[in-house]
Amino acid sequence: MPAAVPIADTAQHFLSLGFGHLFRDGSINVSAMHAFVGKQRQTQINLSLSLYLSSFKRKDFLYYE
Repeated sequence: MPAAVPIADTAQHFLSLGFGHLFRDGSINVSAMHAFVGKQRQTQINLSLSLYLSSFKRKDFLYYE
């Protein structure tokens, strides 16, 4: 039984970019990744929202005038 399993080179190259915005109660992040060289072309888009747990204790949580 072999000690290692060989993994073939996929010769893929990825381009990625992202943007993040911090606000009082957390942050929102958007990113994208695209494989532009290789046999399988693929694009991935991510969106995330992070909230600080301490924000839930405030009376005016997520309230903006």
